[in-house]
Amino acid sequence: MNEILIVGNPNAGKTTFINSLCKSNDKVGNWHGVTVKEAVHKAVIDGTEQTVVDLPGLYSLSACSPEERLAKKYIENNLDKTIINIIDANYLERSLVLTFELLEISRNVVVAVNMASEVSDFDYEKLEKILGVSVFEIDARSKRDVLDFVKKALLTVPKNKEKTALNRLGNSVQNAQNAIKLCKKDVKNNKKTTNIDKILLNKYAFLPIFVICVLAVFFVAFGPIGLFLSDILQKCVGFVFDFVFGKIFSHKIVLYEFLSGGVFGAIKSVISFVPQIVLLNFCIGVLENCGYLPRVGYMFNFLLSKIGLSGKSTLPLLLGLGCSASAVTFTKSIENKSVQKKSAILLGFVPCSAKLPFVLCIVSAFFAEYKFLFVLVFYLLSILIGVVALKLHQMLTKNKQKQSDNYFLLEIPKMRVPSFLLLLKLSLKSAIDFVARILGTVTIGSILIYLLSAFNFKFAHVGMLGDGNMLTEVSNFLFPVMKIFGLSSTYEIVVLLSGLFGKEMIVATIGELNKVGSLNVTIGESLTIASSPICFLSTKSVIVFSCLVMLYPTCIAAFAGFKAEFGSKFAVFAFFVNLTISLAFAFLINVLWSNCVFLLVFLFCFLFAIILFVVLKYKKKNECKGNCYDCNKLCW
Repeated sequence: MNEILIVGNPNAGKTTFINSLCKSNDKVGNWHGVTVKEAVHKAVIDGTEQTVVDLPGLYSLSACSPEERLAKKYIENNLDKTIINIIDANYLERSLVLTFELLEISRNVVVAVNMASEVSDFDYEKLEKILGVSVFEIDARSKRDVLDFVKKALLTVPKNKEKTALNRLGNSVQNAQNAIKLCKKDVKNNKKTTNIDKILLNKYAFLPIFVICVLAVFFVAFGPIGLFLSDILQKCVGFVFDFVFGKIFSHKIVLYEFLSGGVFGAIKSVISFVPQIVLLNFCIGVLENCGYLPRVGYMFNFLLSKIGLSGKSTLPLLLGLGCSASAVTFTKSIENKSVQKKSAILLGFVPCSAKLPFVLCIVSAFFAEYKFLFVLVFYLLSILIGVVALKLHQMLTKNKQKQSDNYFLLEIPKMRVPSFLLLLKLSLKSAIDFVARILGTVTIGSILIYLLSAFNFKFAHVGMLGDGNMLTEVSNFLFPVMKIFGLSSTYEIVVLLSGLFGKEMIVATIGELNKVGSLNVTIGESLTIASSPICFLSTKSVIVFSCLVMLYPTCIAAFAGFKAEFGSKFAVFAFFVNLTISLAFAFLINVLWSNCVFLLVFLFCFLFAIILFVVLKYKKKNECKGNCYDCNKLCW
């Protein structure tokens, strides 16, 4: 079985090429850092199975970032394999630097010029003579185009050794520049992207445009469209449940109670939010693949540097809206280890898609009139608290990176019309992954919760939440401690503990304990019923519990991801950072809400601290250091 290495600059279309060739659905994005480790795929070409390896992007073999070093090492260890070098037609000079370096160490190279149709008047035949290897024009989005190219490439690799290169002078950079001069017939600058950037990267227009984009994303996902699709799915799932389980198991009381109030009831309560998760992922995918998000990273670099992060932190933080466990792997694209860890800490405060069902339940029950705005508020406040925590950490530890240690290098890609069909496939894939996670985590968790709530310590069946059940006994034991932090029910502790296994379990557990399946009400409606085990009859109880859910530690899968990337000590540290901050905020809300005097004192101290900080900062800035040579102030 042969092996093919796919090598090229970041954002040259390598993963798109792989998806077309191997019929896979790997994540693609119109910016640097989407692939952070090698991805191995299988493809059948002319009846022969081939191993295709997608390597992280690198600009040259003089690697500096972790993923570039990984790609370089893999290439050097597999020089006898076929190397397909994907180069972007829009950035030929930069792409050819890597091409010339590859040709210095291997003759098994075939060059594929992606998006060649976007660049006119370029002589690719002459480029082939200069390189001394075969050069093909392709469109990585076309499956037929890609398959035909690979078939030809495998046939031409042996012939490359017979070809002679022309005009090889100096180093790879000089060779790339000479090749462009010789092959360019007429240079025509496309100013379309430049004109768009004058608006998107304008210091006055950027923030309003960004706010409009965020509001549009949340309106589409959580507004009328998302609600309509969610209601349809909920009715369909409810119909299937009533028809199948109601007819078959209704006469078997214990089994029916287990299925309706337990396993299927919990799954039904979570699965109805899938359409909104798909819409959220789709909208973020549109912004990412059109090239807008890299520009957001560039513009936010200045603000993020104030809390010790960089513009490259934008990608893992945005991916954290989907799943924290997978997003943490994308911190590899950040070169500085300290910035990488800080980005991972902030990732714990970014609400993942598994928290979304809980947010929607709370908002639909208590803030239904302006649903999508309150969802946005929940998200922003959670992230803002994480930002403040990082800033306080930076101020207390005085951990200021040297500019040379924390450099920021980000490619601003060309603006493109995204492939909506591919985005839809990726969004549906994320939905399938979410449902698969539900079927695993929620099923096991709901079975465990049912057994604890329906049986006592003597393993006698007492019915759901019957007298002496194990769940109630354990909750009553922990409640005196947790009451300090504002919890109003013993069962709220159970919900929080279940969320550590997976945040999907939060809504599933509420639905199971409140018996939404048998009562035929939504989870949001059950939270307003006074007789429900978990209900919120005051604004304070809603805010305290929401604060704990949004801020407390990530699930086991995310913890495992933190451990794999940074080690056990950092994973435990990140866990306790989230736990401490969530409990601290819950405690403050509980104490201050009931005591207006304390609330006023707290607000006064908070405002005084801000004013004092600004004054001291200004005074330090204007303090004379006695070094007049390097001073720019006009004191004289």
